[in-house]
Amino acid sequence: MREKEIINDMEKENQLFDGNGEHYGIYQLKKSEERTYQFMGMREASSFGFEIHGEDYELIYSDRLGMEETLNSLYEKFNINHPQDFTGHSLSVSDVVVMRKNGESKAYYVDSFGFTELPEFIHERLRLQEVFNTQDVRETVEEKGEQKEYLPVYQQTLQYAMEHGAADDYLDSRKLNIDCKKAIEETINEHFDGMRLSLEDSGGVLEQFGTERVSYVLANTLRHLSEDGRFSRDNRVWADGIEVTENIHRGMDMNLDYLVNSHPAVLDGYIHLVRGEIRMLDVEKKMGIPHVTEQTSGLMVEGHMGTWHTIGQREYHGERFFLMRHDEYGSEAADIIVSENGTLVAEDLRNGFDAEAGFAISEYLEENGASVYDLKELPADTDIVLYDGKELYTEKAQPIINDSWDYSMVGIDENGEEYRFNFNEIYSVATEKGLRLKMPELHYIDHYYVVEDLQKQGKLDIWEYSSLSEALENYFALPTHKMKALGIQNQSPLPGSLDFIQCKNGVDHLTEDWTKVTGWLNPQIYQTVQYLKESLEVHETQIAYDTGIGFFAIQHTDGGYDYTFYDKDYLEKDGGVYDDPEFTIEEAAGDLLAEEGISIHDCKVMDYEELMECVENAEKEQQAEPSLTYYVAECMEFSVLGEYHADLTIDEAFDIYKRIPSDRMNGGKGIGICLQEDSLYAGEYPLMRSNQIDMETLEGIPYMKNHPLVQQAVKEMEQRGVKLWYPIKEAQAEKETEQRQEQPQRESKKESVLKALKERQERLKAQQTEPKRPERSQSKKKGDMEL
Repeated sequence: MREKEIINDMEKENQLFDGNGEHYGIYQLKKSEERTYQFMGMREASSFGFEIHGEDYELIYSDRLGMEETLNSLYEKFNINHPQDFTGHSLSVSDVVVMRKNGESKAYYVDSFGFTELPEFIHERLRLQEVFNTQDVRETVEEKGEQKEYLPVYQQTLQYAMEHGAADDYLDSRKLNIDCKKAIEETINEHFDGMRLSLEDSGGVLEQFGTERVSYVLANTLRHLSEDGRFSRDNRVWADGIEVTENIHRGMDMNLDYLVNSHPAVLDGYIHLVRGEIRMLDVEKKMGIPHVTEQTSGLMVEGHMGTWHTIGQREYHGERFFLMRHDEYGSEAADIIVSENGTLVAEDLRNGFDAEAGFAISEYLEENGASVYDLKELPADTDIVLYDGKELYTEKAQPIINDSWDYSMVGIDENGEEYRFNFNEIYSVATEKGLRLKMPELHYIDHYYVVEDLQKQGKLDIWEYSSLSEALENYFALPTHKMKALGIQNQSPLPGSLDFIQCKNGVDHLTEDWTKVTGWLNPQIYQTVQYLKESLEVHETQIAYDTGIGFFAIQHTDGGYDYTFYDKDYLEKDGGVYDDPEFTIEEAAGDLLAEEGISIHDCKVMDYEELMECVENAEKEQQAEPSLTYYVAECMEFSVLGEYHADLTIDEAFDIYKRIPSDRMNGGKGIGICLQEDSLYAGEYPLMRSNQIDMETLEGIPYMKNHPLVQQAVKEMEQRGVKLWYPIKEAQAEKETEQRQEQPQRESKKESVLKALKERQERLKAQQTEPKRPERSQSKKKGDMEL
């Protein structure tokens, strides 16, 4: 039956690729495969290293393409009103739509936004067609005989079955599910000796019940026990890809009857065996490829001419690989390596299973789901690379411990010293045989969220983010006086969420809750925790507290923490730098507050920005009120010379003034005032020099002379015995004194002149009383000068 379905699918695909008319086809990822990029957009899938391959898909539905039908209309059709015979899930991200129009076929990936063309998809599907054609499925059926048919799993509920006349189908399927569950338990009990499971496959369970039912029962078990950390991550991802419909009847979960009751660790190993056998059966059924053995010859290998025979065999990671040589050309042609199902793994080999071959085998295993998670132990001489790039190696074998957050594993670093690490830190390992395995790319996290205040009454304000860095940025942007939180929502079958960071009393703390809840221990969460720790360490925090008697603010700075104490009026009292970065900001704040006799537990955290705004307003108000301080200078004429002290009280100013020797070479020392107010007269003014108050400098500026603060300063200096000094008035007084001293001298000169005049008058009078002498002739002689 299955072979006939394959042939029908091939014929439908031929219509899509080479047929006449216009058609479309819907492809969805195969259920029997690990669908690691299911429901991922193209960009997200690429970021995790996934590539979209045609061989991962199967044709679910095809039909003629209507004249008006487009990609968008098909998307709407297969989500809202899909055809009755459509058996797949609603058209979703990661599905592929093939459209044949005007004689040309194109494939489109249903992306997160719109559709992205896949040029290689059709070529890959055509190559698969060629493989089927070269190994005729009909001949395979005739050679092997009719394949066993299995009753399909009935996915609907009993209520649905009764309403649609399918109660018998439901009951038959339910009975087979329970029988399958019991068969698995019995097989495990028979082959588990208390230490190991002595099985290489399902133990006949797959042959008895078929791959669909066995996968259904195991996936149902894993989904119900998804939080049990003893199940490997890749098994849980595989189970996620199996459709298991919820089956609730009268309030009871009917699917609980199909849970396999075996030890989780043993059951996990059994599931690995079943998955491996399912992969092999799927390949054999669809491609008719036989098992390769050590005696194989005449094997045809895709992409290589002629036939090949086995010359060597080696086991890697539980799978056998065969070194093949050309039947005709022998050692003249390069050898190849194939897997047990004949798939080409490595080519162009000249040195057998060398390092190059080991690398190719590692890639093959990784592509088929093998990872570090599958290891039970780390062999001796294994090279280990951690996520942070650190390289280690093992001296001796040690068991894998993947169920603990402790650093429970040991390696040797480049310096030859022991280095303890956690299993979830491993990025890749390389064994001595050349096998390289990586930690799988996990998709445990669905999204991140930020809560503004966990203590808010009513509905909480919550924001969701797909990026951790974006979530952190928005978390840090919220004020620290609220109980904010950053958490993770997982995407397991039973979704859950946990807060990873909470802000308590102004300080961000890691909650450590993920270590207490089963199911959260995996590499993705481990790496996320490391990132959060590093982010909190480098984030510059600002915290403000109401101490009850004032306020306290502290923030990160270079080499420590900058802190300030404020009084009730928001004015600065004290501050400085706490220069011990070894302490956390919470420890530093507690220490500083304790020195002031305040317990940090009695303080109330407040909005830092709000406090700074209040401080700024208080400073503005303080600056608006005039104030006066004092300064002392060794040289009052040029204050830059020698000592200079500012922002002093009058007592501080006099103390410093007295300590400065008077015989300093820089000039006369003195005390000045600094008027602080919003006016043109704000600034420094000399006031006291040579133990005297220079009043005339102030009197030259009437505003300063009459200013109450200046008058108060003069009064306080006078009270300290400093005398007022008016140098200009004193100079005028001295001049007047000199003038008064010079005035008598000028009066004596006047008296002598008067005396001389008087004497002259007396002489003239005496001459008039004397007898007259003969007068001389006044005639002028010729040649004499005339006066």
